[in-house]
Amino acid sequence: MAFALSRELLLPLFAIEVAILRAEGRNGVKFAPLIWSALWRKPTEAVLTWLTVAAAFALFGLMLGVNARLKSYIDSASMDVLSVFARFPSARLQFGMRDQIARVMGVSDVAVIYGLSGHHVDLRNSVHIVTVDEGGARAMPEYALGPAQWKRLFSKPDGLYVSRKAADRWSLKDGDTFVITGPPRADGSDAWPFEVLEVVPDMPDSTGFLLGNYHYVDESRPPPDRNRDVMFHARVNDVTRAAEIGRQIDRLNANSGTPTISISQRQAQQNMAHSDGNRSLATSAIGAAGLFMILLLVANGIAQSVRERASEFAMLRALGFRTRHLMGLVACEAAIPCLMGAVLGLLLAIQLARWPTKYLPGDFANLPEPAISVGVMLQAVAFGALLACASAVVPLIRVARVSVVSQLRGAAG
Repeated sequence: MAFALSRELLLPLFAIEVAILRAEGRNGVKFAPLIWSALWRKPTEAVLTWLTVAAAFALFGLMLGVNARLKSYIDSASMDVLSVFARFPSARLQFGMRDQIARVMGVSDVAVIYGLSGHHVDLRNSVHIVTVDEGGARAMPEYALGPAQWKRLFSKPDGLYVSRKAADRWSLKDGDTFVITGPPRADGSDAWPFEVLEVVPDMPDSTGFLLGNYHYVDESRPPPDRNRDVMFHARVNDVTRAAEIGRQIDRLNANSGTPTISISQRQAQQNMAHSDGNRSLATSAIGAAGLFMILLLVANGIAQSVRERASEFAMLRALGFRTRHLMGLVACEAAIPCLMGAVLGLLLAIQLARWPTKYLPGDFANLPEPAISVGVMLQAVAFGALLACASAVVPLIRVARVSVVSQLRGAAG
């Protein structure tokens, strides 16, 4: 069947033939120029699409990293240390309960813990200092302090150990004075000064910590509040009996005004990770929203491109390209933005994860530091490939149904 080819049809046909002839060199790669031309048909739109995909994958990578960090917190928590909390918010555990817990069969060491919360300079700069008594040297091995360091902490009332990450956030060094504004003291002031004894290594998978002397803080509180509002860490001899020992501790004060709940540190860490909601679910939802945005963006862009180039695909078919070749071209057009955007987004996520927390707003500075590991990278790239496949489904069906006769007749007309 003959076609009356107009000038508008001959020009693109000639351009395609030239592209094929130039591509059919010694390397035999004849599709690269066609893919390149399709990707950059509209340069401004292409650049904006790539930037959007990269931004969405940066968000997705950060959300995966936060989930990975939360999981590492939980996995690294000890199973042979029980955290003893007040069962109800109104219950105020007292320091004197320490001796009762220590007498429970199977408990080797007990530490008393009080958390001093406040802010530094600005209300947005929230601070939390963990203060412990002498039992912390044996019941809290996660801090990895030596005997001499523990002794120094309890010999210096206002002493403070600062981990490296916390020191970076607050720009602290050995000998510095660190003042926080917190609850009222016995003298009527709300300023709590501390002296930095030493900058110490961080705990594994930690965002940093500040460790102080319980006795200094407790003796500075108003008399009615002293020896109250504490919690305990009880180290057990046999990790297999930890749950049983926890139940024994809880039975001590089950019928009193200060009932307790004792759980392993791992369970406590898991509860804290989700204390303000299921963070894993929330971060997954945010990441999924970003992926859905990418799917709509890329799928719409590829579908529009295929519609606008229907006559070009018909000409390629007329020149001898098979349907699978054309489908391969469309698949590449979808895969390249998704996969390259995933790589660029992950590189951006890695840089954002390293951003010093002291430059972040207070609420964000308390979030877990994302862990952009190799596993997270592979997971993000796999999702990029999956999105490329999903966004190309409808355009591939359209390409497979391209009619050479109708498209060339329409172009000629």
